[in-house]
Amino acid sequence: VCRDAEKAVQDRKTDISSQNSETEKPKEPQKENDIKSLVKDSRSNSTEQVSQSKELSRSNSIDERIEAKNLEIKKINQASRSASVEDQNFRRSSQSLQDKLETNRVSAQISRIEKRYSRSSSDDDRPIVEVRGSREVKSAEKNRSGTDLNRSGTDLSRSGTDLNRSSAELNRSAEKNRVSAEVNRVNAEVNKVNAEIKRIERSFSRSNSADEKRVQELGVRKEERRKEDKRLSQSVEIRPVTPQSKEQEWSPPKPPAPLPPQQVVVVAVNERALDGLVADSVVLVEPNSLAASTPAGLVTKRHEVGGWTAVKC
Repeated sequence: VCRDAEKAVQDRKTDISSQNSETEKPKEPQKENDIKSLVKDSRSNSTEQVSQSKELSRSNSIDERIEAKNLEIKKINQASRSASVEDQNFRRSSQSLQDKLETNRVSAQISRIEKRYSRSSSDDDRPIVEVRGSREVKSAEKNRSGTDLNRSGTDLSRSGTDLNRSSAELNRSAEKNRVSAEVNRVNAEVNKVNAEIKRIERSFSRSNSADEKRVQELGVRKEERRKEDKRLSQSVEIRPVTPQSKEQEWSPPKPPAPLPPQQVVVVAVNERALDGLVADSVVLVEPNSLAASTPAGLVTKRHEVGGWTAVKC
């Protein structure tokens, strides 16, 4: 029974595999096309990803520099805050010390006035011998000392208020100066960061402009090379001169003597046609040749001799 069951399972597997192979056979070309398209898409996506990664790395480097500058600015701000807190604590301690000194000074002045009043009252206790009555003199002296004491107290309170006002103004002006100095320092740091960012941007733009300039120079060189090739291809071909008849003896032309700086190069010389002309300053050139079409600025005289052009330079 087990063998029969295993055989049935094996037959079922073979049937399923054969069905799968039959169903998959007509789809192979479509799969190949899909695979090719997927490969092309993956290549294009990989190139795009590489370019995007380069741009992202460049932008990330700029962002990292900006973040570093921002961290420096934050550290500077924290240091300025701690310095301001220490300054405030110092001002508070100095103010408390100043208040203590002021209270000691006021208490010393009050004690001095009290001593003076006690001395005057002790003097008043002694009997005063005058023409007027002793009671009237004592009361007048006491009233005078009381008014003097009240006047000194009001003067002391007025001086204390003036001192407080002046100290408050001084503290306010010092705080304003400190805040303005801190703001100027922070602005200077911000300007430095902005200058650094502009320098980085200029360096990137300079590199891009250098690449563009290099490409333009290559294009100009290629164009000049093309023009030179075209000019060389269109240049006139110079051929040797053949004798006019078989009877005439022809000998190869002698090598030309060194020419002055302003003479035209000799292309072909007909020795017979040079009779009666000055050989030092006259040359004969082949008709319709390059030397025959010399610009007028270099030619001073032309002679037509037997179909040849004698050019005097």
